[in-house]
Amino acid sequence: MSLLLISGFNEAKDIPNLNDVNIEEPVLGIQNIIEDGGQEPRRADPIEIDECQIIDEEGEYVLSEDISDSDGDACIDIQASNVILDCQEHSISNDEEDNFYGIYIHRNGDERLTDVNVRNCEIRDVTRGIEIRNTENILFEDLHIHS
Repeated sequence: MSLLLISGFNEAKDIPNLNDVNIEEPVLGIQNIIEDGGQEPRRADPIEIDECQIIDEEGEYVLSEDISDSDGDACIDIQASNVILDCQEHSISNDEEDNFYGIYIHRNGDERLTDVNVRNCEIRDVTRGIEIRNTENILFEDLHIHS
């Protein structure tokens, strides 16, 4: 038996044979077609960021606008593993603090922070664009850093 799961419905619809399904045009909202009745976990919507902050929980985060200034030492302070930060071409900047990080990725103690992806960011007017400590498996994509 195969399972067709369509987002927006409260329950899955059983279809005895996927060959009986005729979709002539693309249908929005189809989440997955999975054999053997299994279901892949649904990914949560990204968390929007509109100000400097600490990220201390795993997940996907997106900048919704340019952000600047902070009361701390870094604008974006990533302290959790399994984080994706997509700036969506927005900028991170600071005009006032000396010794300021645009993005600081770190974990205190003996355990390493792992699996962080930072992409599509412009970092400017900071003392240090990105600082990483006690980490592994960190990926940076399409970053533009100006000081």
